[in-house]
Amino acid sequence: MNHLGTVWLETERLILRRINENDYMDMFYNWASREECNEFLPWPPATDSEAYKTRVLVWIENYENPLYFQWVIESKATREVIGIINLHNVDEACQSAETSYILSPGYWGNGIMTEALKCVLEFAFEDLKLNHVQADVFDGNTASEKVLKKCGMQLEGIEKEKYCKDGKYFDSVQYGIGCST
Repeated sequence: MNHLGTVWLETERLILRRINENDYMDMFYNWASREECNEFLPWPPATDSEAYKTRVLVWIENYENPLYFQWVIESKATREVIGIINLHNVDEACQSAETSYILSPGYWGNGIMTEALKCVLEFAFEDLKLNHVQADVFDGNTASEKVLKKCGMQLEGIEKEKYCKDGKYFDSVQYGIGCST
């Protein structure tokens, strides 16, 4: 496995780059504070932009780690930060990682996240030399499942009641893809 850290990636419509301190307000208003963007996450929307800035600054500090992979998604057309995508829980011994992402609602349904995830998966397999990437989503998050399937990920299983939100338990639907897929 290669230790490249979060490098600049581009697609036809997107720039995937490291977060910088000036991004936090776009991140806060475009998805972190929005209920519809946090519906299928185990935590509530962010309510305090300064507290969120502190979290973003911690993410920025993590770029010193060559096994830390967190990108903001920037629209080439508008230069706006519209989402975030990552590889996390990197396991060097097994050459595997998980991925997750969030996109601003104004960009839903346009293939943006599929484009971003395909780019990250290509980087994961071709540049990092990972063997397997997994993603899990709350049961009922059909939009995210569609993205995963469009990127070639296949259903691997269901973990019962993995997540708890607002006192209610949700199953985790798990998808994965290997380098030979």
